Order: sequence, then structure tokens, then C-alpha cells
Amino acid sequence: MHQKLLSLALLFLTFNVFSQNISSVDSGNYIQSKFICNQENLHKKYFAETQYIKDSLISNGILDIKKENYPDDHILLEWPVAQNINFNEPDYYGISNFVDHNEAYPDQILDYNCGTVSYDLPSGYNHAGVDIFAAPFPWMKMDNNQVVIVAAVAGVIIYKAGSNYDLNCDFSNSESWNAVYVLHEDGSTAWYGHLKKNSLTEKEVGETVSTGEFLGVMGSSGSSTGPHLHFELYNSDDELIDPYVGPCNPSTSTSWWRNQKPYKDPRVLKIMTHIDAPIPYGCVSEEQYNAEINFSPGQNIFLASYLSDQTVGDVLYHRLLSPGGEIFDEWEKEFESNYASSYWYYTRSINNSLPTGKWTYQVVYESQQVLSHNFYIKNEDQKPILSTEQNIEVENDTGYFSIIVSNIGEVGLNISNIETSAGLSADWQGDIAPGESNEILVQMKNNLGDAEFIEIFHNAENSPSIVYVSDQPVSLIQSSITEYDFGEVMVDVYDTLKLPLENPGLETLQIQDVMVPTGFLVNRTSFEIEAQEIDTLEVFFMPTQESVYSGQLKIVSNASNNSEFDVRLLGTGIPNVFLSTEEFLSKEIKLYPNPVRHQFNLNFESINSPICLINIIDKYGKVIANYSIDQKELKKEYKLNVKELSSGTYYLKILGDDNEVYIKRFIKR
Repeated sequence: MHQKLLSLALLFLTFNVFSQNISSVDSGNYIQSKFICNQENLHKKYFAETQYIKDSLISNGILDIKKENYPDDHILLEWPVAQNINFNEPDYYGISNFVDHNEAYPDQILDYNCGTVSYDLPSGYNHAGVDIFAAPFPWMKMDNNQVVIVAAVAGVIIYKAGSNYDLNCDFSNSESWNAVYVLHEDGSTAWYGHLKKNSLTEKEVGETVSTGEFLGVMGSSGSSTGPHLHFELYNSDDELIDPYVGPCNPSTSTSWWRNQKPYKDPRVLKIMTHIDAPIPYGCVSEEQYNAEINFSPGQNIFLASYLSDQTVGDVLYHRLLSPGGEIFDEWEKEFESNYASSYWYYTRSINNSLPTGKWTYQVVYESQQVLSHNFYIKNEDQKPILSTEQNIEVENDTGYFSIIVSNIGEVGLNISNIETSAGLSADWQGDIAPGESNEILVQMKNNLGDAEFIEIFHNAENSPSIVYVSDQPVSLIQSSITEYDFGEVMVDVYDTLKLPLENPGLETLQIQDVMVPTGFLVNRTSFEIEAQEIDTLEVFFMPTQESVYSGQLKIVSNASNNSEFDVRLLGTGIPNVFLSTEEFLSKEIKLYPNPVRHQFNLNFESINSPICLINIIDKYGKVIANYSIDQKELKKEYKLNVKELSSGTYYLKILGDDNEVYIKRFIKR
């Protein structure tokens, strides 16, 4: 059911330098691709699913519809595709197929205007909808969520599927599509098919949508050869309706469109400059964008125009304007064929004599439509510079807010992509001239998190640029550690927890107090954490007696969400074997001199088993040094250098290979 004739034409005109005179002969090749979108078995499946779901909704009381209540007149449809917010290209779509009204097959086509802009299949399937494709660069548009599907008229969602694969280029596959079906007040039903995976409206089956409301992003799910919308319409008797009125359409005598578009709509969709030859159509990996707006002497520039419904005899005028606004060059192209979609490019080499600055590529189609595109010839030192806010405070967690992105450099700034954290959504791709700015709308989702951000990818230095967003100028994120058990720790010994504290807000966070239960200490109780920074709070467990310790660590701060920060601390105090009795200390091992200043000797003459490991432990039970004994060099006496130790009392924990543990105490002077 989807795209057929996307007739693509491309023209290669090559010049060695910018020239005042155009005398080249057209050359190149013509590409014709048949974009189709549904197989007969899939179409029957979709139709059966629709009937079953609609009947179920009625029988369960979710839909209360009766034919006697239908209005006398059918509904009127608005256009079902639109550019997403932030995008404003001159045009963005074409039509590749209408409904086929000739029931004979194969290759016996009749559209509503008695033409052949449709398709059928040898299986007996006649195309049953309108195919609207994104153009040019449909895969890039799909990736950037540029073309969205909207409700052509208000109604109730009666079917929704959005998790199917969406990068299909092959009509022969039998995968299901992502789609939304809407039932209208007159009993008619509209299908919106081939949508992008996981892009559908959050509304569920049984909920209502208004005219123009977002339904999903244009994609290529199901049996499809490229990103497009298949729009199919049935009346209250489940009879197929072609919404266009025309001499060869028996399904209606009046248009179902509020404003029916012309059968042929010749226009320029977009003009661009490229650093290499563009390939605007093909399968996913075949599409080559190669867009560029900044050029240096010695490079080639590709001047490209992208059209829809190009018509024989129409003329496209081309002009190059120099930085002073004068016409530097001009030429024209008269079309010799009809194309549903076409693109033409001219290749030039840039020499050193051309002035630097802003140049303009301009096209005029049939003296009616004028499009202009700026590009820059620059020297090595000229660069774009992106400027935007680094931190944004928002007042609520739903709706939209805007960011301003400015180019304070000397040449063109290109924004190639925008990515956001989970609580935000923003899409845009485009150019910003030197000294100019662009406003980008950002949508906030229902659950705005504490650490939201926007990443802006561009051709200036230090890409991407990151903008942090918060609805709380001062915030403290709850630690991922909500409970911590220190386990068993000896009396008068300590163990340490390093607790991360993060301020995702836009202002300095002031920690005013840290409260801990008995048996626990912290390294500080008041301090500051700068915006977008992470700091660490050290928590110590130091039992003073044999007991079980527990309680809540709480932080008092100037953050509005500080009450959410709460960590449960646990620990058990056990007897300190190092500080108990002298009898526990090993008498089999001799240590001398003791006290020691720099180095002491350990003698193991009275130990039968080899020694494996020696640990030096401070008076708190913390291991501060360890020595592994090479079993190949077993000795009965070792020398240990303790020159770097601070003065105080220490213990040696000595492990034999028979798992026997020996303890010695020494004093460092």
C-alpha cells in the first residue's frame, strides 16, 4: 500500500572554476523507482483486525456509536502529515500513489483523475490508499523525527501498534506495520500506516484525538520500501473511500478533503549545497546527505535543487549572488520529462580569486516560486561559534520551553542533530547564519527528572554543546545507596562509606547539616556543592561497645527536595582482638628492635609452617601495608622497612600456609 513512482532525476553539470558563462551540456542519468507498500495478505489482515477491534469496543461499551446517530454529511479531512515543531523547510513531501480504481490486474492502473499514479499486484491487490512520502532525504527526516503524522479529523483510536521493525526497504517482507486507526463521528475510519517504531501517541485505544493531533512519526514499518504514510479511508459501511473527487473516482461525488490538493503540484522542495555528490533516495545506508555550508578555496561545491511533480516544459532558473549581492552567475534548465520527484545538481570548483563571505544560491521556478540558500567561502581562520545558555530553569514539568542557539562566529553554523535525556524531547537540524539566532522548542514529558540535559551536535568546536535543565534551581539527588550495612567491626575500630552527593540544579547547593545515628560519624556536616557537580561525604562506623547499631542518615540543605535524601545505616560492634589480652599476641615469632625507627627483623624459627602473607594494621584495624612471601625463597627471618609509618602503635597480622594466624604488636617511634 505505499509508495510507487518516486521518479528521480539527477543532473550533473561540472565546471572547473566559478564562471560567468554557463555553456555545459546536460548530462547524467535518470532513476525510476517503484515504491509500493502493502501485499494482499497483509491488507486483508489489517482489515480483519480493524473489524474485530471495532466490534469488541462496541460490545464492551467503550464505543457508543449507532448508525442512526451519524450526521448526514461525511467528515472533512485536513492534511495528515506535517513538519514537527522547530522544522520549517520550504516543503517536505510528495505523493507517489493514489487509490487504484481499476479492479483488473496486473499493471492496469486508474487513479481518481484517470491517470496512472498508483499500482496493483499480480496477486490481485489494488492499491487502496494515498501514499505520502518524505522528501528529500526521507531516512534522515525519519531519524530526526521531522515529518509527523497527525489526525486528519477528530475521532476515537480503535487500533494501535507501534513496536514493529521500521527500517524496511523491501516490499517482499511480510512484517506487520506500525499504525493508528481512528473512528470518526460519521462512522468512517482512517488508517495511518507504516509509522516509526516507538513513536506513536501515548494515548490508548478508546481515547479520543482532535484534528491535527500528533499520532506518530513517518516511518517504513511493514511491507514498505521507504519512509512514507499510507492513508486509507472507509465509510460507515466499511466501503473503501478515495477522498479525492475526480472523473474516475466512483466512491464519492464530493471531496472528503477540506481543501483538496491539485493532482499535480509542481514545486521546489528545497535547495542545498553539498561537499560531495548527494544521494537523496535509496535504502537506509545508500542515502548520502553530504551537506555543507562552509567552503574553502580548492574544494568543490555541489549546488542542488530538489523538486516534486516536475513537468515537461517547466523552467528552473539558477542564480549565484556574490557577497555584495550582485548576480555573479545565472543559468536555466528546461525540463524534458515528467518526474514525481527529481533532483539536480551542478558541481563547481572554488578558486583562490573568489571573495570570502556570504554567497547565495537562488532558484526561481516558473517565475512563481523563489528559494534562496546561503553558503560561505572562508579562509582558514574563520569558524562558526555556537553560543547558548548552559543552564535553564523551568517552572513546571509539562509543556514546552525554548532555548536560543546563536552563531557568534564568522561563517555558517550547522546543527546536525539534537539529543536529550529521557524527560525531554527536541528535534531540529539546520543552519544558522553569522550573527543570527534560532529558537528551539523543547518538550517536557510528564516525569521531568532531576538531571535533564540537551545535547546539541554542530560543526563548531567542542561539539556537542550541553544545556542542563532543571525545574529546581537547587537540587540534591537521592543516593543510589538507600541502605548500607557495615557488617561486623571491632570495638574502637572504624570502617568507611563514601557516599556520593549530586547537585543537578543550576545554583550552588548548601549542605547545612548532616545527622547520623549513634556509632556513626561523618567527615563534615556543612559544605557546598556547585551546580552540576558531584561531591563525596565520608561516613564512619566506629562502635564503642559490643552492640548492633542502626539509624537514618539525614541531610539538611537548601534543596527543595532535601527531605527525599535518607540513607539507613547498619553495623555490629564485636570484640577487638588486637586490644584484648597480651596472651593473644604470638610468642612463637620474635620481632626486634621494638620500638623501631626504620627497620625491624622478624624471626620465624619457632614456626613449623611457611609464612604466606604479612599485613601491617593500624590501631583502628585498617590494613595499611601488606607483603606477600615468595614461597620459592622461604626464610626464617625477614627485614621490614617501616620508615614511612607515622609514630604510634601497630600490629602485624601474619598468615601461615596452614591458615594459622599470628599477631605481633610494635611501636613506631
